Amino acid sequence: MKRILLAVDEEKTFSFVKNSLEGKYEICPFDREATDEEYALCIIDSSSLSKHTEMLQKLRRIDESKYLPVLLVINLNETELLKDEIIKYIDDVITAPIDKDELFFRVRRILEINSYKIIHSQEFFNRSHRLQEAMVEWMPLAVCGLDDKCVVLSWNNAAEKMFGRCAEEVIGETLPIVPPEKEDEFRSLVRRIISGESIVGVELRRRRKDGTIFDCRLSTAPIRDENNKIIGIMAAMEDVTNL
Repeated sequence: MKRILLAVDEEKTFSFVKNSLEGKYEICPFDREATDEEYALCIIDSSSLSKHTEMLQKLRRIDESKYLPVLLVINLNETELLKDEIIKYIDDVITAPIDKDELFFRVRRILEINSYKIIHSQEFFNRSHRLQEAMVEWMPLAVCGLDDKCVVLSWNNAAEKMFGRCAEEVIGETLPIVPPEKEDEFRSLVRRIISGESIVGVELRRRRKDGTIFDCRLSTAPIRDENNKIIGIMAAMEDVTNL
């Protein structure tokens, strides 16, 4: 049974919505622990919305599989509330006094749309992720991903050919391609990238597995998580020895 968070201050409206939807959905009155739970829908009135905007921000998570749709209950004389700073938290609006059939229709429609979005956005994410992996794996530039401690997280086919090291050798290990005399230069580059800088087209010297030193052109960018925190480095390298 889908759970609906009911954040309605007006007692008459609260009772009407609760009595109308109970049995078809699990109705959960709003409390301070609301953000620790997951819901299929939030029904909220203007009074609660003004007091609990921060709560909605927490509940409407970035991850679409956890997205919380919101149905706002307003009176006809409250339409001026529907400004840009409010609308961004709202998926649908119903006016009071509420018609029971309209309430059922709007709740059902929101839940159906949200379920469709979740399913198809996940399918799109999976396809997109596989496509990106394939593009990186077979692109002509050597591409590797590092964490913030310079441990190798990814190593594509071109990197294997350029450096003579297979992915199994390097993933989980500290990056092994920097000549000892270039370590200080490498650390300086890492500090710049971890601080948020992207570097494009800098020419460096790197080392193959057999010890050969060669010239390459490096472009890098920081890797960020969903909270915009830098958690690593993505680097692409081109052999420019014969250019």
